[in-house]
Amino acid sequence: MTEPLYYQDPYLFEFQARILRRLTGDQGYGLVLDRTAFYPGGGGQPPDRGAIEDLPLLAITRDGDTPVHWVAQDPGKERVHCRVDALRRLDNMQQHTGQHLISACLLKVGGFETVSVHFGEQYTAVEIDREAIAGEQIQQAEALANRIVAEARLVETYWLSPEEIHRIPLRKKPPAREKIRIVEIDGLDWSACGGTHVRKTSEVGPVVFAGSEKIRGRMRLRWLIGDRVRAAYHRQREWLHQMSVQLTSAAEELPERIARLLEERKALARQVHFLNTRLGELLADSLSSKAQPVGRWQLVHFNAGTEFGPDFLRPLMQRLIARPGLVAVLACQNDAASAFWMVGASEDCRLDFARLLPPLLPIMGDARGGGRGTVWQGKCSGTPKLEAFVRALKARLSEGESHG
Repeated sequence: MTEPLYYQDPYLFEFQARILRRLTGDQGYGLVLDRTAFYPGGGGQPPDRGAIEDLPLLAITRDGDTPVHWVAQDPGKERVHCRVDALRRLDNMQQHTGQHLISACLLKVGGFETVSVHFGEQYTAVEIDREAIAGEQIQQAEALANRIVAEARLVETYWLSPEEIHRIPLRKKPPAREKIRIVEIDGLDWSACGGTHVRKTSEVGPVVFAGSEKIRGRMRLRWLIGDRVRAAYHRQREWLHQMSVQLTSAAEELPERIARLLEERKALARQVHFLNTRLGELLADSLSSKAQPVGRWQLVHFNAGTEFGPDFLRPLMQRLIARPGLVAVLACQNDAASAFWMVGASEDCRLDFARLLPPLLPIMGDARGGGRGTVWQGKCSGTPKLEAFVRALKARLSEGESHG
């Protein structure tokens, strides 16, 4: 039986232990210790990190109720010195106690019950039993949580039997167990929980609402808690500074500056659309005037390189094949590794692309794609071998093998 030091003192970050048993597995060497301050994870709280001697702790699993500590190699000792990653543990404690605090405040201000929680690397998420919550209620819960943080209320843990739990107003009924561990925030919340927690609410630090999303018909609320609030503030302050430098505006002028830029962008987008439309019309006229006769068809091809993309080529193709008897091959370069291609024909050409194109596409350069009716499109590797493809297409058209 491993003695759980993390319950006796969650602020214990270094300890000595004796190895009771050694295991081997895909994760390396598993060590069963006579005592451990490494929290093995549970109730949504992630397991601790740290080191046994100088070996990083890779994972903690369970063999029944016994935690197994996995390291890369046998430490070669019977008694080992262990170190818990204190910053991670303290963060986990802030998040877990903070979640209890938030859940209790949401219940108090609007009767919102917590149905699940998620402790992420950036946010702590609380999912409630409703599909909507008013912004005012979130603000009330946030304000209440921060007031209780400022009051430095005691956070206590203790064990009760199933017969004793009726003495306390549990927020949620726990599963039946021989002994139930209770985490109590003085005068506010009583919850069954096996995680590690701070001693006073003041150690939780600030609590800030950070956004929401609807999932499975319920609301998931994201929160920044404790030291993560300060870290987020510094990140956002740096982003604000970078934007101020790039836009040559003071921070307080950024909203107005960005609004002006968005309006300018909309105006430019309208101009670009007009110019692209006109350019497409002129280019379609130019390409059509240079069409090469191939049997009873006219063939045009155009490689836009990196100058134009698929969004320009698609309407260009429609303009071209609106003209009678025209077959068009278009391509552009997406990036150094791939290109975009299109092959189209006027309705009156009566070409069966499903029979004509598949044997020719490999000539383009590992081309992939397809289509229906009179337009096919896709991608190919590297630079499209358009000239070789057009020569092969001419030969097939001249042979009349695809005549419908």
